[in-house]
Amino acid sequence: MEMSNKEIGDMIRKLRKGELVHCPQCEKGVIVPKKPNEIHFRCNVCDFAINLD
Repeated sequence: MEMSNKEIGDMIRKLRKGELVHCPQCEKGVIVPKKPNEIHFRCNVCDFAINLD
C-alpha cells in the first residue's frame, strides 16, 4: 500500500470536497467520515483510517 505524495494529496482533496474515495488499503471499501462534517475518516470495510487535523 505504498502511495505517492501526489496520490495522498489527491485523496485528501477529494475527502475535503466530500467526494467518493476508494480505500487504498483494501481497494473494496469507501472512505467515509465517522460523523457528518467530521475530520476523522475510516474505511467502511477494513480498518484503514485517516485524520485531517
